[in-house]
Amino acid sequence: MELDAPLHTSESRVPGGATSPWTYNVMLGLAATSFYGIGPGLYQYTVLPTFILVVGGNNFGVGFAEGLQGTANMISALPAGYLADKLSRKACIRLGCCLQLVGSVCMLIAICFAHEGSFPAFVMLCASLCLQGVCDGIVNGPLQALMDDSCPAGRRSDVETANSIVGLVSASVGPILGLFVFIYPTGNHWALHTMKYVIGIGVVFGQLSLIPAWLMDDRRALGEQSEAVHLQARLTAGVENDSQQGEARELVARQSRAACCGLVTMPRVRCFFSWGTCCLLWVRV
Repeated sequence: MELDAPLHTSESRVPGGATSPWTYNVMLGLAATSFYGIGPGLYQYTVLPTFILVVGGNNFGVGFAEGLQGTANMISALPAGYLADKLSRKACIRLGCCLQLVGSVCMLIAICFAHEGSFPAFVMLCASLCLQGVCDGIVNGPLQALMDDSCPAGRRSDVETANSIVGLVSASVGPILGLFVFIYPTGNHWALHTMKYVIGIGVVFGQLSLIPAWLMDDRRALGEQSEAVHLQARLTAGVENDSQQGEARELVARQSRAACCGLVTMPRVRCFFSWGTCCLLWVRV
């Protein structure tokens, strides 16, 4: 894009003249985040630890299975970024969808054949959680990056804030739905068969996130028009046009906002961490 191109025209921002951040990939990403939050939210942080304790037989089994998921997530994150850069973010997301489907099948097999102290069911649970950790590691980054590159320049903070809100709300809705599932169909009885029932519903519901995630496409991203580099370059290069300078400054200001409608900004975050570092140094002294 040439520097002398008119910055204020809508065509220079988004193909077709659209300036709304709610584009194709953004809406699909928000839908995937909501379904994925509600599904595992039914059992992930409430029923699942108790279920692993009953099947595994001891607290070590719970820590091992949960730790396996976190370790798999951490190990797979960096290779996922490399894969997304070398191939495409769509390929990375679809690979994660396939792994999520396999992990969900392992979870359903585990709950079907689970009983107290069942080692084969515990192995299937560990395999499912490991695959789920890998899925989270290779999907979250490319999905967020594709959403960011699918909104107009200067609207990225809006998309990230909306994605965070949708994720938090859906993660809160999951346990509430799990409460109703426990109270009404099962009579609020935490037996093994009732935990199987709740986990099965959550696993099946979570598969709805595969549909919007699979439909996300790099070709629907905005490319350079979603980046703020060209506007920042004009600001640092000293553009003579006042309107272009004003728009560039507005973009830089919007990028400094992190969340909470601009109440949390990068300077305030840096100030907070500087204050925390000083407190730690004072405590050590």
